[in-house]
Amino acid sequence: MSHAIGRRRFLLGTGGAVMGLPLLEGLMPRTANAAAGPTFLFAFAQPYGVCQGLDGYPESFWPDVAPAAGSATSIDAAALSGALAAGRSTGELSSIANHVTFLRGIDNLVTTGDVNHHENGYCQTLTGSAFRRLDPNDHTSPRPLSEDIAQRAARELGGLAPLNIFSNGGPGNAAPWIARADNLARPFNDAHNEITYKPLEVYQRIFNLNVPGQLLDSRKSVNDLVKARLDALRSQSRLSKDDRVRLEAHLDAVRTIENRLQQQLACGSLAESNPLKQAVNRSSDTNVGFGEPSYFNRYQAPATSQENAETLIDLAVMGLACGSTRVVRFFSKSAIMGRNTDMFASGSPEFNNGMALEMHDYSHRLTGSGDSGTIWQDRLRRFDAWHMRRFVRIVNGLKEHGILDNGVAMFHSEQGNGYHSMTNIPFVLAGNCGGKLQTGKVIAANCKNNKLLATVGAALGLKDNDAAITQFGGLYEDGRTEPGGYVDALKGNSFA
Repeated sequence: MSHAIGRRRFLLGTGGAVMGLPLLEGLMPRTANAAAGPTFLFAFAQPYGVCQGLDGYPESFWPDVAPAAGSATSIDAAALSGALAAGRSTGELSSIANHVTFLRGIDNLVTTGDVNHHENGYCQTLTGSAFRRLDPNDHTSPRPLSEDIAQRAARELGGLAPLNIFSNGGPGNAAPWIARADNLARPFNDAHNEITYKPLEVYQRIFNLNVPGQLLDSRKSVNDLVKARLDALRSQSRLSKDDRVRLEAHLDAVRTIENRLQQQLACGSLAESNPLKQAVNRSSDTNVGFGEPSYFNRYQAPATSQENAETLIDLAVMGLACGSTRVVRFFSKSAIMGRNTDMFASGSPEFNNGMALEMHDYSHRLTGSGDSGTIWQDRLRRFDAWHMRRFVRIVNGLKEHGILDNGVAMFHSEQGNGYHSMTNIPFVLAGNCGGKLQTGKVIAANCKNNKLLATVGAALGLKDNDAAITQFGGLYEDGRTEPGGYVDALKGNSFA
């Protein structure tokens, strides 16, 4: 049996939702061709801020475009290629220039006082609100005053739970401060099956495979599980040439992910005594670098961190394309997680000879033994560029599945730079939500983040009393409310 969700379908079998197929125009009535696709939000978070030209940091992030306050300037692939040549990390986005918009001058609500900590950024950046501390003297005890946009979008866009993924390390100190709809006081906890950082587990969640043995023992591909239906589709006389191309491209994407998982996890051949399978199933093996196991597990070792991140990204995109979720919240390495480990292997193209310190320390402009005084600048630039390339992978994946402009992918950090700045939070958006958002722009928004979140939320279709939201968050601890509204330069078509 099949269920339609917008312009995608998922097929139900004995294992639950096992595969999402693109809508095939030749098989649908003419009146269905104008239907909107599944709206989605992919929130991709980079820790530590970025190396932008503030507070003594060199400018090595933004393209050299400076629109007037509150206005937008167009940018194209040539301009971003020039930015890359000039050492600006966002130049890595040149191949998707027409799909992205850069938002500059976005501040969290609370920017002064004792707020300069990672957790305070996590509380504010996607909630558009301030926070309160459970213990006024303990900066590690903040709780958000409202839910974040990922939780609300998941609730309103079909009621499916968000897919929460932590890459390149365990949850770390990001986890407790994610603002959920159900309970703003209770920490976000992997023990409650709310987050994952394991590719196999992400795969199981997407395809509703609750028992690892279903994947490890049966060794049946997703394609095999629906082979009869696929054969029936291929034999349809109404299937157009374009339909066949789309169908095969979708199946190729599924097969690619399967192959990568099998290579990375050696699915189907792991014995109970295999250390890799032990690492898959060991919930305690999440803090490598703090003295737990003597060996790096497959999920966090520098030698496999890039492969792991790319696999998780591909799986997250597949989850959106399959309709198993409408919202992905992806944390690329939690702040201060694994301080004493390198993120990349020695000799990797990202960081030449590895790192003397982890990126958290470089973000504070610290150096290790043998480092030159400015080595942190190069490390941060490379770190930012690496994340930009991961963002390109997300956007290209959404394009390949034909859903990019149904929603929005949003790059952000929990702070502006390595000094825990709560101002100038970096945001890059991709996708136009059916024409409701501008793309190919650099925008000097110069506003609080509640306005940006309201603009994105309204474009996604979030409502207050059956009308597009005009306020998202905006709450202060003393009861004040930040004025709402939109980033007008970001708006495309009407939100009505």
